Amino acid sequence: MGQYLDQFKGTIGKRQTEQILKLLNKKKNAGQVRSVQEFTDQLKQLMQELTSTTLKPSLKLFLGQEDDFISSETYNFMLDRVQDDLEAAFEEALKISEVQQSHEAIIRDVVLKNLRAGVAELESKITLYEFLNKDLRGFDTAIFSTFRESKEGRTQRGIELARVLFVDPRTGELIPTSEDATVETTGERLVLPEDSITSHNVRAVRQIFDETTPQSELIVEPPGTDLNYILDGNTGTYWIQSLLFNERKASVKVKIEFDLGVVQEVNFIEIHPAIKHEVILEAVHYIDGNNIVTDSGLPEHVISSPVGIRLRKIATNRLILTFRNEHPISAQFEYNENSEQLIRQALDEPNEGYEASMNMVASDLDGLISSANIKEIIGVSPLETGSFTGYEFLTGFDNINIGLATYKSRGVYLSVPLELEDMGELGLKVVESRPYAPAIGGPVQFTERTYDNDSDNELTFSGGNPTGGRLFHGSIEYWVIRQELDANNVLLRTTVFPIIPLGIQRIHQERLLLTQKSDADLLRNDLGQTIFFTNIEATEGNLKVYRNGVILDNVSGDTLAQEGWKHYPANPPSGPHGDADDRKPDNGIPMRFRIQIINPLPGDIFTVSYNPLTSSTKAIPKELSNYENADGLKIVDLVGDLSARLEGAKVVVVDKPGEEFAVEKTKVYLSIILRQNTAEVSLTPAVEEYTVVAGKKDETKFEED
Repeated sequence: MGQYLDQFKGTIGKRQTEQILKLLNKKKNAGQVRSVQEFTDQLKQLMQELTSTTLKPSLKLFLGQEDDFISSETYNFMLDRVQDDLEAAFEEALKISEVQQSHEAIIRDVVLKNLRAGVAELESKITLYEFLNKDLRGFDTAIFSTFRESKEGRTQRGIELARVLFVDPRTGELIPTSEDATVETTGERLVLPEDSITSHNVRAVRQIFDETTPQSELIVEPPGTDLNYILDGNTGTYWIQSLLFNERKASVKVKIEFDLGVVQEVNFIEIHPAIKHEVILEAVHYIDGNNIVTDSGLPEHVISSPVGIRLRKIATNRLILTFRNEHPISAQFEYNENSEQLIRQALDEPNEGYEASMNMVASDLDGLISSANIKEIIGVSPLETGSFTGYEFLTGFDNINIGLATYKSRGVYLSVPLELEDMGELGLKVVESRPYAPAIGGPVQFTERTYDNDSDNELTFSGGNPTGGRLFHGSIEYWVIRQELDANNVLLRTTVFPIIPLGIQRIHQERLLLTQKSDADLLRNDLGQTIFFTNIEATEGNLKVYRNGVILDNVSGDTLAQEGWKHYPANPPSGPHGDADDRKPDNGIPMRFRIQIINPLPGDIFTVSYNPLTSSTKAIPKELSNYENADGLKIVDLVGDLSARLEGAKVVVVDKPGEEFAVEKTKVYLSIILRQNTAEVSLTPAVEEYTVVAGKKDETKFEED
């Protein structure tokens, strides 16, 4: 009998893998189940199939009769049929349970994701409309993207489009498809294209209970959940835990350790929650080379939907994530202290050396059978129950992925076009993130405060040594590609010019690309230029040049200098502000500030910080021989024909009077170019969201003085 019970308990575990969950998940993964309605239809069909293949009771009783002979074969036949019927009963129960679990998984994966995407899009639209409503500059239309789900708003490449739209404005190079910026679906942001990405195998995962993360009065994990499921990469296999306390607490913490086995480099963590309430990733610690628990310095992250967490690159064999749950829920129920353990034994494969007993099977049946009458008939004595009244903290995850990503040095993203008539002004709003390290040392961190805030962002030096500020390890450029078409939709011209977020006064550590030579005999390029027009004067441009994060001296006029930078050309007859053509509006070229690096070395990375100069008027002065005319009015020409001018609040005033051809429609694309400012390939800047706003042309803006 013991051998039979042992086989019986093993059969239940094997049956688990043969149920309808596989079929339902297969349909979902194949894209055949995408919504609640489709799930309902599929469920009906699957239940019909389930019903048609249901095993019928096969037990045939041979009742004892006087003077009838009952052989051992007859008795064994009845026992075999009992086994068949019990297996069928448990199989049907498991089918129902797994269909329910699959239903919950699909609701979570399909419906909730769509709801989150819809709410996120709605929030973005509300924010946009609030901005347009409050802004007094006349913006009345916009395009925006938050990089959520499929709402990334991207223009796909085409042969004709690529030749014009996917060109690096600073080098003139056609950007290959391999350098298309990556939209992270988990992190919901735009990053540099991945060069490689590795998800590490986690050897073991465990929950840590200590003085900061104590055990509760009761710890409940529902059937079908396991901590190891957060490592399998499968959707719908998850770990959920309920910590229960008699007294109300403001929060509880859950600490999970991931054992990588050997030392691995890590710079990202992807977290997929499996509960409706948010939790907070409070800290990430790791075991360093000296076997010391070290704080990664990561700020807190709210986990309410799948997120990608970026870290500075660390080398470790163990990673510890601490989560804080601030959502106590009132709970009251009855329970049996042994029921969970016994049910789990009934559903799992038996351990080696396991000895089954009738008492243990009876306990299992007591947990699985709810009818008191049936229990009485089969002779199962109900187990004693306890009760709990208090507060529950529910924490759970579907998957947690740990790995290392490296990135290419450049990435491009092109938005869908904003189609306009009578376009007059353009503006840009962004949320971006850049990696940085404190100038005086310390771990790499990430910040969304990437402009202005000079006390934080501006690098300071003493005796050539950095003493404060942030050294940014990535830069982001925004370019407008404007296509003007006539009434027959024929392209008349394409112009490209830079744009900066509204209200920004200073750019910190823009990547300086050396694209030309000051002398044809030089071995390597030594000339570059800022994206926006500026000058040297501290009261206006306040330009600073850095080599590998170290400030360079301005050696303009020093013909013997072996290191530093010069304003090019810096000698007469051009004067201290460079070539006169560089400063003159409406001269066929954008106004620019050119920089010559003295003796650049291979591998050097140059960056510049400066204040972009802007126009002091939206009107076009009559006299335009220089940046500043005789009346003191200033014009910054971004194209070279006055058709795009940078205004004080960083609005781009577009169009000009006296167009020589009739423009009926304008298409405006936003091109985002991300670049690395460091040799560390594991770091990338990121754009979280952007909004391009536009306003119609107001002829009074362009009246001449």
